[in-house]
Parts: sequence; structure tokens; C-alpha cells
Amino acid sequence: MLQIGDHYRHYKSTGGSDYTYEIIGMGKHTETGEMLVIYKSLYIIDGLQGADYWIRPSMRDEQVEYNGQRISRFTKIL
Repeated sequence: MLQIGDHYRHYKSTGGSDYTYEIIGMGKHTETGEMLVIYKSLYIIDGLQGADYWIRPSMRDEQVEYNGQRISRFTKIL
């Protein structure tokens, strides 16, 4: 279950680039009722940490194909 304050790592975090994010909120799309996750970057962008904010559909079970394999787009950091 996704919770505010949880941290996740993006599947493209390799080679010194650590794309990590913190969930800062959740909400519903006004027209479809779809659950949305609001999260911010924890890595440095243009000299600022946490400079980007994002909203996307629930990312809990999302899979992507990467290097010929099906993997999770985001992995919870314990």
C-alpha cells in the first residue's frame, strides 16, 4: 500500500544517477475518479534538491520492459 512519506527508486537509477522520489500526497482525478500519486524528486536537478514534482496514476504495480526484461518501474526503498 502506498503511503505519504514512502520513498521509491526509479528503474533507470544506474551509473551514478540515483532517481529517488518521495510520495507527498494522493488524490483523485476530478473526472474519472482515478487514484493519483503526487511525488517529488529527492535527487539534485540544476543544483536544487527536490526541484521537480510529479503526478501520475498509482505506481504500485506498474511494470516496464527494460533490457528485454519486465521489471517494476518503481521499487520501494526500505
